[in-house]
Amino acid sequence: MMEEKRDREQRERMSQIKTHRQLMENVRRHYAHVLELQTILELLRLRTYPTLGPPLPQCLPPVPEHILSSVPP
Repeated sequence: MMEEKRDREQRERMSQIKTHRQLMENVRRHYAHVLELQTILELLRLRTYPTLGPPLPQCLPPVPEHILSSVPP
């Protein structure tokens, strides 16, 4: 009788451990997928809406000569 109870408790505990392990594995997998999707979203946002930072010197259009000559030194 006591042995049956102990065996049943051990089976229940093993079942709980197995369920917990499966749930944790699902959480890890889903978290990795969420991070992947967040990265893809950020890349798509950057492609659609580029960041507005200071322009790089090589990207600036040349200043027309008539504007340069109208500015006092």
